[in-house]
Amino acid sequence: MEQGYKKTHTAAEAQAFTQLHGRYELDSALNREMHVKLFSSAFLLELGGADKARNQWYQAHIEQEKRESEQAKAQAAGTQGGSPFIRNDAGTLAVRRCVELGGNELECVGRGFWSGLMDMAGLPADTTLSGMGSGPSRSGVVMNGQYNGSSGLWINFGKESVTVTGCGKLVPESLSYTLTKKPNQLLINVKNEPSAFVFSMESDKKLVGPGPIDIKGQTIVGYNNVWMQEYRNGVPQAGGTCAGNCGYWVHDPIYAPKTERCAIGAFAQATPEAPDKSALINSLTSAITTVMHTGPTGLRMTGRYTNPGGLVLEFADDAVTVDCGAAHVKQAYTVENGATEIRVTAKNGSAPFTVAVQANGALSGSGNADIAGRVVTGVSGNAVTYAARNARCAIGTLTSK
Repeated sequence: MEQGYKKTHTAAEAQAFTQLHGRYELDSALNREMHVKLFSSAFLLELGGADKARNQWYQAHIEQEKRESEQAKAQAAGTQGGSPFIRNDAGTLAVRRCVELGGNELECVGRGFWSGLMDMAGLPADTTLSGMGSGPSRSGVVMNGQYNGSSGLWINFGKESVTVTGCGKLVPESLSYTLTKKPNQLLINVKNEPSAFVFSMESDKKLVGPGPIDIKGQTIVGYNNVWMQEYRNGVPQAGGTCAGNCGYWVHDPIYAPKTERCAIGAFAQATPEAPDKSALINSLTSAITTVMHTGPTGLRMTGRYTNPGGLVLEFADDAVTVDCGAAHVKQAYTVENGATEIRVTAKNGSAPFTVAVQANGALSGSGNADIAGRVVTGVSGNAVTYAARNARCAIGTLTSK
């Protein structure tokens, strides 16, 4: 798809398309919503079968690790740290790290597959789709999740943009935003046409906007009907070769610019959706959620931060991965909008620690971070075995990488 787009558009347009494609591919909240609301039970059942196949691959992978672990035990007798496994390709390392951090089978298989693929392509193993061909990824405080207004309007935040839905007949419109911290205030500046607008985060975590405002976007004015012909080995099918059903119609929307005036007033965090009545849907939704970590609604962090002492904090919507020497853990965290600063606390077991977001974007804290992690040492039966890895790192000042 991207190759075809590049043939008919400028280089700048093609790059923008690639970045948007990557963003939506990795938008876990959007993916989860599509799975729950748009896909049929039959499709989700097929998806469950695919997940089962991947789990079977994972079990085979574990068995292979077990065999290689037994072969490596003699060589590992004098090893000081890490795992005794002799395989150290990018995919195996990614799976191992994922398991050590508490990831489930499906998630770790996916990480291993992707890291191996990137390694074969000559790219860093942690490369993401959104990072291909784009500039530096965003770091710092961001918003996350859905907020509902009182007039049927709702907004959904991602790392880079906020999507406005329910504004007249406009299709959902994604607008970029930035955050500004002031004494006793946190402002969310939304880039909009014909004029930008600002949300203020209140003490009850509600967002309050300016009231009625014009939003320029697009509306659907019609559809183009496109026949999607079935081909086999490059030959279009007809008649009995496909039981008379040799393709299907696609209704492509036709868009036109439109400006609507909408009430950007008070918005509250959306309440979690009630479980579906179908046990099958609930089971598949639960499996999807374990892979697509959406994180809580509100203030979150994104980016990778390091200090000269070896402490690394890598933030995702749901958790922060902390590396210190040979130890690493994945922990929940909170982001608090204080009176004068934003504070981030890693719930590090019995030893939580806090850093403050500085005006220049760095994170700053005092004392030490005591990390109690684990590393894979082998496989016993069908169970993975671990050894404890503990380390202490000074917190100090961490900058984004």
